[in-house]
Formats: sequence, C-alpha cells, structure tokens
Amino acid sequence: MKKTETYLKRFFLLFFLPTIWTFSIYGQCDRTQDSINLVKLHEALGGTNWTYDETKLEINSFDPPNLPNAGQPWDTNIPIDQWHGIALDSNGCVTMIALHNNNLTGELPDFLSEFKQLEALNLGYNHLTGTIPTSLIKK
Repeated sequence: MKKTETYLKRFFLLFFLPTIWTFSIYGQCDRTQDSINLVKLHEALGGTNWTYDETKLEINSFDPPNLPNAGQPWDTNIPIDQWHGIALDSNGCVTMIALHNNNLTGELPDFLSEFKQLEALNLGYNHLTGTIPTSLIKK
C-alpha cells in the first residue's frame, strides 16, 4: 500500500500542480482590455484594408468549420463577439483570433500576449513582416 501512495503523490505533483500553476500565471482576462487590444490590433495591422472574405476556419482542410462571424467587419459600434474571426468564452474573453487570408500588413505587435484566454491565433496567408514577438512564445 505504501508504494501505491508514493506513486499517487508523484502523479499529483507531476501532472496536477503544473496545471494549477498554469492557471495562476494567466489569471482572469479583462473583457475591456481585450476589446481595446482588438482595436489596437486592427490599427497595427492595416485594418482599414482588411478583406473579410474568408469563410472557413481552416484553409487546407477537407471540411473545415465556418469562421466565427465570417464577413462581419470589425466595427467599434458593434460588440466584439460579432467581429469577423473572433470567438469569446462564456466570460466574454477572447479565445480565438482567426484572420487568415485577410490582407493584414505590418509586424505582429507585442500586446498579443495580453489576451489572457487566447487559445488559437491564425494569421496565416497575409502580408506580415518581422519576427514573432517573444512574449507570445513564452505563453
């Protein structure tokens, strides 16, 4: 019985503590800050020239799911949960930014790492330059 207890303790330390620790690092998001960062992203990556043509979540897939709010331009007069390529969790926090094939231009901004609940970021097939910000890599 002693051996089983030791294995269970090791299992807990190796698998559950890192998960608990991960949640404490990122904490809760701030919907207001997420909204502000989306507007800043629009400005930083040439948002006035975005196309909003893509309708599928993935480009190279047999039967890709639909892109959230496909074709709906980013407009500060409507809620962010209605913007093209944006998905939110039940708390209103940004969990996905999918703007592939959308005519984005410029360098990826550092503040992308400020989306605390971001799980998916798809910016492929655009005209982006520069390097991936190190703040995104550590997440």
